[in-house]
Amino acid sequence: MTIDTITRYGNVRVLERVATFEVDDVIRLLLDDVKAATVRVEHAGAAYAIDVVDRLRCFAQKGSSCAGAGCGRAGRYFALEFVSDRQGERWTLNLYGRRDDEDEPGAYFTKDHVVPRAYSGPDELSNYRTMCWPCNSRRGSGPP
Repeated sequence: MTIDTITRYGNVRVLERVATFEVDDVIRLLLDDVKAATVRVEHAGAAYAIDVVDRLRCFAQKGSSCAGAGCGRAGRYFALEFVSDRQGERWTLNLYGRRDDEDEPGAYFTKDHVVPRAYSGPDELSNYRTMCWPCNSRRGSGPP
């Protein structure tokens, strides 16, 4: 089945959105079992097994506000979306946020490496911070 792309963020293509959830509800779900490999999300009678990837762990443990200097964007909702990226196609939860002076739908949020991988920064929670897509794109992989 071919699905038109809703939007794209780097190598992540969002193919379908079926629901949105309050930030606190998803964070609570993620923190219920911080070592869980998957969480179960239910919507409209269907159940979705969502992989708890480092990006989601970052949001749960580091917060849902952008760490970009002077940005001011805060996570407003999680969207249950079908995506395609380097790992394949799957259902996931994506965080979106905005500043008070911005309209919905807001900016896609991701994790940022404090010390970029290009500078041997590790892929671990202690080196991640929450960042919106516009700030992370501007920052690139420059020096920390």
